[in-house]
Amino acid sequence: MREAPVTIRIFTFLAFFLLMSPSGLAQEVVQRQDSVLIIGQDSLLTKDQDTFQTGPQEAGPDSVPPLRVKPEVPVQPLHTGSDFITAGEILFLNNRSAAEILGARWGTVLHSFGTPVQNSIISAGGGLPGQTAILSNGFEMNDNRTTGFDLPVVLHEEIDSLEYIALPRSFLYGSENASAAFNIIRKGRVSPLPLTKIRYYEGPFGEAMIDAQFNKLFYNSVNVTVDVMNRKNDDRFRNSSGSIWSGRASAEYLFSEKWNAGVNYFYAKSNVNNNMGVNVDSVKSYALNWETQLYDEIAAPVNDYYLYEKITREQIEAIVRGRPLRGLYTTVNLYRKSYLREYRDEVITNSPMLTIDFIEQRSGVHIMQEAEFGQAMAKLSWRYEEATAKTENIRVHPAIRFLLPDYFLDEKWNIVTGELNYELISGLRAGVYAKMNTSGFNNKQGFGAELEYISGGLSINAGTSRYGQSARFWGAASVPIERLMTELRIVWSGEDFGLCASGYLLGNDVQQGTVIPLDTTVRVLTSDFIGESMSGGSFSGWMKLGIILTEVSVSLKSGNAAIKTDPLIDSKAGIYYSDILFDSSLVLKTGFEVKYRSSYRSKMYSPAFGNYIFAQEETSSAVTLDFFTSGKVGDNATVFFLWENLLNEEYYQMYLYPMPARGVVFGINWEMFN
Repeated sequence: MREAPVTIRIFTFLAFFLLMSPSGLAQEVVQRQDSVLIIGQDSLLTKDQDTFQTGPQEAGPDSVPPLRVKPEVPVQPLHTGSDFITAGEILFLNNRSAAEILGARWGTVLHSFGTPVQNSIISAGGGLPGQTAILSNGFEMNDNRTTGFDLPVVLHEEIDSLEYIALPRSFLYGSENASAAFNIIRKGRVSPLPLTKIRYYEGPFGEAMIDAQFNKLFYNSVNVTVDVMNRKNDDRFRNSSGSIWSGRASAEYLFSEKWNAGVNYFYAKSNVNNNMGVNVDSVKSYALNWETQLYDEIAAPVNDYYLYEKITREQIEAIVRGRPLRGLYTTVNLYRKSYLREYRDEVITNSPMLTIDFIEQRSGVHIMQEAEFGQAMAKLSWRYEEATAKTENIRVHPAIRFLLPDYFLDEKWNIVTGELNYELISGLRAGVYAKMNTSGFNNKQGFGAELEYISGGLSINAGTSRYGQSARFWGAASVPIERLMTELRIVWSGEDFGLCASGYLLGNDVQQGTVIPLDTTVRVLTSDFIGESMSGGSFSGWMKLGIILTEVSVSLKSGNAAIKTDPLIDSKAGIYYSDILFDSSLVLKTGFEVKYRSSYRSKMYSPAFGNYIFAQEETSSAVTLDFFTSGKVGDNATVFFLWENLLNEEYYQMYLYPMPARGVVFGINWEMFN
């Protein structure tokens, strides 16, 4: 797979966006709104006043007088007690994709294939990969019941902030009862001047990404945003290249300070060569130094030279956001999304080309209502969704047909969630929440409670929940699953330090099932209940002494689970030079970061099943060292430089996928008010 040179694409994007509007620069727009906690432009804002004011700030001698425009009703986070990674923090993170931003949250483990086009796995709070709900502006992005959502297609430039939901309440969000939930809050720009943002990076093995966003306000009331991204890499190993195109076009009509309405269209197309990892057994048979041989990009054999996947996603949504009365916040979302995964293997023993098309379609309505009255706050959410899934265009040798899963679904979901929070005394808040999800395929339900105390820089959050499902798989008897989740989280921050610590206890009661393939269908026979418990915790802290910044993060996990999908220890620590230089023109963070993870039983990707399965062997422990620099130049540009794996460690993060050797990645994030 070869594409036009990156340089040509860059100049094409630059020419397109710079020709759309006249030259000139201005700084950020200020936005305020009355709410307990709202998402502003690239930052989290607190309660201030009842009116919006937007206008460009000074830009040197050619300053523009403030303009008053109609406001955008801002997006609210799902929960004020969540952990947040703001846009300002994201700029100084060692990240090249949305998966790495999620993985930067303490207590979250990132499993990567070492390429920017294959889907990384996120695991948090003891949850299995695939049990994580990915949300955008509070609405579920997961559109496939086996693989969830491919994070490489997320548009980097549309991410304002990241919200990590407390573990006990994560089951509330999404059609499945997820073990963890992340909410990507998109940027909301209402600017009197056209805005263009471009993010670009480039690394070894043809790794590159360009993401460009253009925003313009028409007639003081219609805000239009276009975002286009291309992410790609060339062959590192044989048959390991890939390319992703994704984009979003949205138009929002600003009725008034009380009501906005808009339409969003999202499209993503990926073409990924998936070699299913290096072939360890064949190398062992002829090479004495076989472990080193596997890292040789030229000589290392792979498991499948001819396998590739094409995935096409489309989603259209109509959204209304409003504040009909003081203390009320209403959101209505009508949506339709489709998912097509084309799996192809051109050469299989005793068989012609293997072909399978996986098709899913979902459509529905999601209404969220929030009401604040006195010391209390209530939230009610109702979602109705219809979903279908099937396989088409199947060509496979009959001898292996029975190994392939029947992939069908024709279901209707009714999902109702409710929350009630009350401030008992100043700084102490109590909350309860519940969910009921009914459908013909399976029923899910759960409830929980929490306490939160906030005083100055100290925040303590404790919660517990019990949730589960009663599932019927392909005509088999019900398979009840019950899960108990308890978490305690403490955050203490000051001007020059911050400490975060959390601990969780997870208990499962699962009725064990035996999967038996029968001709063209699959049956599940249930047996006795099995018990599973897991506990874990995480700690992170930072301290700034003058110009020296230190950071540390540790995640621990243990339990009697038969299958451990995360390492028992996953940690990282960094020491940086952090300063403001050149008369406040450069904000700099540069230094070294070391990472360690213990051995664990990894997962590997099965393209035929479209899912992750457990590997036969453990993935060994590893220590890596990176050098990272990020600098914000003025108010409009951020540059970053990463020299990763300085020690040239030969290691894996996913079974059969060696991580890249020492290499350099650099990029720029540039914002222009035109």
